[in-house]
Amino acid sequence: QTKFIIMGVTKKWALTLEDEHFQSLPPEEKVYLIDLNMKVKYYSLKELINKNTPIEIIDRIIMEILKVTLPVKEDYPEYKDWFLNKQVKGISLDRDIIFAVYNNEIVGVSSIKGDSIEKKICTLYVKKCFRRNSIGTNLVNLSCMELETDKPLITISSNKLYDYRKI
Repeated sequence: QTKFIIMGVTKKWALTLEDEHFQSLPPEEKVYLIDLNMKVKYYSLKELINKNTPIEIIDRIIMEILKVTLPVKEDYPEYKDWFLNKQVKGISLDRDIIFAVYNNEIVGVSSIKGDSIEKKICTLYVKKCFRRNSIGTNLVNLSCMELETDKPLITISSNKLYDYRKI
């Protein structure tokens, strides 16, 4: 079943990507709905490291993931420090970062921790303009597979509960 949608839409009307009005909108007003014929690809940072991906590429991916997920700082002011010093440094041990790529752009991220004490999705974030395309659901499912549980611990800020109601 194909779901074809005009690529550029706003909350008010559908536009083409070339439309001057669409181009002039601030990013938070733009929404991109994905043609399901074009696949979102999912990657594990730990797996890329284990496959000996060049460190320069890994570093670029880490910085892009950080850039994509920086809005998390709104609810977690120490996020950047935690991400770089805890999550990234723990990848060789009990942590991983699963990320979604669409059209060569990182559009969603799940940072996970799985040890003998807890199996947890630490961060789950999908860019606003790519939400409602099952990317978050797919990231949760992949995280559960990686963590080997169907009920991971996940902490959600109370003001974001509505956003995660379908997960």
